[in-house]
Amino acid sequence: MNGPRKDVTSLLGRDEQEQLAQLVSTLDTLDQGLQVISREWRYLYVNAATERHGRRPRTELLGRTMMEAYPGIEQAPFFAVMREVMTTRTSRQLDNEFVYPDGSKGWFDLRIEPHPLGLLLFSTDITARKLLEQKYLHAQKLEAVARLAGGVAHDFNNLLSVVLSYTQLVVDELRDDDDHKRDLLEVLHAGERAAALTRQLLAFSRSQVMQPKLLDLNAVVTGLWRMLKALVGERVRMTLELPPAPLVMKADRGLLEQVLTNLAVNARDAMPTGGELFVRLRGTTEHAELEVRDTGIGMDTKTKERVFEPFFTTKEQGKGTGLGLSTVFGIVSQMGGTVNVESELGRGSTFRVQLPLAPPGSVVPSEPLSPPRHAASLQGAGHVVLVVDDEPQVLAVASAVLASAGYVVQRASSATEAMQVAASVSALELLVTDVVMPGMGGPELAAAMRTKNPQLKVLFMTGYGDGDAVTQRELAAAELVEKPLVPERLLSRVRTVLASVLH
Repeated sequence: MNGPRKDVTSLLGRDEQEQLAQLVSTLDTLDQGLQVISREWRYLYVNAATERHGRRPRTELLGRTMMEAYPGIEQAPFFAVMREVMTTRTSRQLDNEFVYPDGSKGWFDLRIEPHPLGLLLFSTDITARKLLEQKYLHAQKLEAVARLAGGVAHDFNNLLSVVLSYTQLVVDELRDDDDHKRDLLEVLHAGERAAALTRQLLAFSRSQVMQPKLLDLNAVVTGLWRMLKALVGERVRMTLELPPAPLVMKADRGLLEQVLTNLAVNARDAMPTGGELFVRLRGTTEHAELEVRDTGIGMDTKTKERVFEPFFTTKEQGKGTGLGLSTVFGIVSQMGGTVNVESELGRGSTFRVQLPLAPPGSVVPSEPLSPPRHAASLQGAGHVVLVVDDEPQVLAVASAVLASAGYVVQRASSATEAMQVAASVSALELLVTDVVMPGMGGPELAAAMRTKNPQLKVLFMTGYGDGDAVTQRELAAAELVEKPLVPERLLSRVRTVLASVLH
């Protein structure tokens, strides 16, 4: 036996020495941690696994009491259990969280057994399992919040459609010098800010309407770079590193730009006195990785754990909504990717976004120099339109907007009613329908009506992309107008759809 053990065992009688020697010979080689604690709470033996678990050499423990080795340990919950076992001589088992001097944590499954010398304390490191459980529970919490956020945003978009559209209709009727017009413009501006918040909530909830196309992530980032430099400001030095080959993926360009913009703004805010921002793109066999690293103030563990939660912010009140990074999380998740963060206080933060690449051989199609403009003159002109929405106020305001522009509007509050109306209208040209409705949804309604009228054109109104009601593939191929509805956007989409050629 080595020196420290000999010093400890010399304090014991011959019988006790023999008992301890037997324990040492059979248990000192186990992977499971083992401690032999005397009735006076003195360390009689600790094995190598215990050294690893406690991050302390046994020479600092043997012969000392637990209170001497770890001041204040007698206040820990697990020590009360040890007292109970020492008194009742009944085995106990528990999970124990251990905080190391550097602030990091470990979790151990402890089994406490009575022994003639005092106690045997067996420890199994379950830190990896606990961290996985915490990650899973955190993901469940985010999922629950996301569902709530998506539902609230969808309902709020319907209300905003009514507020914004009716307000705009009244504003259009007033003279520029009318005091009421100025007041109503303020209502519109407030409504637009509210609509921006609902878009962020929908992004977090992975309910944002996506229209993915094949694109090169390198081109997206380089195309946005000048705007990002202006947004971040001159006090931050920016560096961009791109791979030599294109990173082709099927994604929504606008949402990708939103991800990068939000990450850049977050980095800027973390460097109030200036610093460096590094953006690097890399490609693997199946994924593209976007890395955004700053030299800012960094985050502690608690902040890092909550950084993707909606409305969580470390900024002063009124300085931020707390939706920037939650929006990033939602968009990336909806695209089938992942986002992770590494950060320490005073040492900056690194966000890594991984997104799936398109199959090998995919080519980004060239885009036309300018969109066709031949639809601009088709304002109303007596076109017959059927509007369908189960929300009465949305149905009313969408119908009013179209009617004010010269369209002949029919309306229905359900798919069943829409089929009945369509049967009585011979010149129906366009169906404008909500995506998600009780019973038959918008896509099913459109398909049913096109069996009888193949030339019927369709425009979907949607507050979010509900995967149960319409697939992302259908959404990508459909003509869409997003809620909240505003007259200009609705009329523009209607003109475009009516001018399009059915394939």
